[in-house]
Amino acid sequence: EVCDALFLPGACIEISSLPGSGAHSMVLQLMRLALASSSSSSKWLGALEMDKEEGWGQLYAPAVAASGIPLERLLVVRSPRVKIRKMAVRLSAQSFFAALLIDFTSVRNLGEMSVAIRRLAMNARDFGCTTFLMTSLQAKRPRSLSVAVRAAIRPDRAPGTVKIEILRHREGRLTPLVANLPVFFWEELMFSSQQKSAPHHE
Repeated sequence: EVCDALFLPGACIEISSLPGSGAHSMVLQLMRLALASSSSSSKWLGALEMDKEEGWGQLYAPAVAASGIPLERLLVVRSPRVKIRKMAVRLSAQSFFAALLIDFTSVRNLGEMSVAIRRLAMNARDFGCTTFLMTSLQAKRPRSLSVAVRAAIRPDRAPGTVKIEILRHREGRLTPLVANLPVFFWEELMFSSQQKSAPHHE
């Protein structure tokens, strides 16, 4: 139900969260759905994150594998902050991706990314690549960004649950959801500076 509510093929989907909310784990599940829904068995998944000195950390391969994503079909790209906008647009224009995770969670002012996000939305539509844009709930943002779906994910009061509020949806689905999902702490499971990372390209 949660994945169905958030998943919109060929669109740019913004997931806003705070560290430890389980949002990245949920996006990995959505990416797995995008790969399974792809009409081509040769499609890949991509993830763009900032260098570990500038972002929250790095993808942790065992946690990614535990989410059901085949590591051999995942390309992780790391970029310095000054180049991440151009890199995001470049990756979104590749036709071999079924889905992309663009990690802007360390960006404090999303207004600086508005032109790049508009290009991401256009490329998602033109190339059929579902793009998941990860942002922080604490980031300063313009009144509107060019995304088809925006959801906010926060830990709920009950242990082991998260609250998902759909703030914008191109098809009008704005019903709040409470999901009984394991909350994977991003710092502990998805990122690790001491342990082996997922395969990557710089």
